[in-house]
Order: sequence, then C-alpha cells, then structure tokens
Amino acid sequence: FPDYVRIDDESTIKQKARLTMTGWALYPNPGKDKVNIQCFGKTAKLEFWDLTGRMVLQTNLKSGEQAFDVSALANGVYLARFQIDGIQKQAIKFVKE
Repeated sequence: FPDYVRIDDESTIKQKARLTMTGWALYPNPGKDKVNIQCFGKTAKLEFWDLTGRMVLQTNLKSGEQAFDVSALANGVYLARFQIDGIQKQAIKFVKE
C-alpha cells in the first residue's frame, strides 16, 4: 500500500473522460450492486480498500467494458485502485449505496 493516496470525487462524465486519458473508468459512482468498468490493457486488476486500509474485494479484469458485482460490499466509502499492465494507477473514492 502506498504512503499516500490521492482520492478524487468524480462524476460519471468525468469517469468516462478519464478512460481516454488513463485507460480505465468505473461508473456509476456512487454505485449499488453492480458497477461498469472499462479498461484498456493486456492485464488489469481492480482492488477495493476500506478506509481502515484493508483490501475487501479484488478481481482481475479483461480489456474492454464489463459489469462487476459489488453487492458483497457494505454501504460506505472505499478506495478503488486499478493496476493496468503491472502499473499502479491512482485510487479513486468509490461510494457503495
């Protein structure tokens, strides 16, 4: 886990714009039971961390768009961290409703 984390509060529109700049997007945010994830890269991984620093959910992703089930997460605030092609991307704030 890095020494610091930058948390961005972003709308769905900003998330889609992020896709063209960074190669990934997660929306809707806040989300309920399923979120959409888009990523471009040979390999990708998504991790959800609670605010105590504990990883609570992770998955390997395919390139392109896919739905991901987050119903196992309790309602609250999480850090969603992406790793694409072995490179750690910044974390964003994800709110589970």
